[in-house]
Amino acid sequence: MIGGSLSLACPASGVPEPNVEWTRGGEALSFALEPNVRSTDGGRELQLFNAHLLDAGSYTCTATNQAGTDSRRFTVNVVGKPV
Repeated sequence: MIGGSLSLACPASGVPEPNVEWTRGGEALSFALEPNVRSTDGGRELQLFNAHLLDAGSYTCTATNQAGTDSRRFTVNVVGKPV
């Protein structure tokens, strides 16, 4: 919902610890430029605050280490009250 918050969990683990990156619509998220989005828990959680319609879309977390790469995709819908 517009103005709401949500968290996306990326269940990445391994040895060595994987590097986790988040994208939205295929573009890397720049947390410095996205004041309502932040990454926590070593990148394994994405938090979205005060959601706007433009925050809707496909989010992907990609975990990479020496053993390989794996990813998980999430679809986020942001809805508002009808006018």
